[in-house]
Amino acid sequence: MSKYPPDETATYLQLKSEAKTRKNIYTNLVQQREEDKVQEAMESLDIQVIDEANLPKAPSAPRKKLIAVIGLVLGCVISFAYTLVMYKREA
Repeated sequence: MSKYPPDETATYLQLKSEAKTRKNIYTNLVQQREEDKVQEAMESLDIQVIDEANLPKAPSAPRKKLIAVIGLVLGCVISFAYTLVMYKREA
């Protein structure tokens, strides 16, 4: 036989069960609070515009028409020079 009376054993087991239940509830509440803090931090990300962007006044893209005209002129000059050189060789 145990040295404790049955009433004390039953009370002990009941208190032990309640303590375990309360510990689980506390753990769940702490975990939920941490999740809420993370969620709040994610939602409260404030973005502030400090300075407006300084956009360039001139276009930054290459000027395609200008490049095409320069290429055409250079091609004409080179072909004219080549033609002159070939004509002088034959004469």
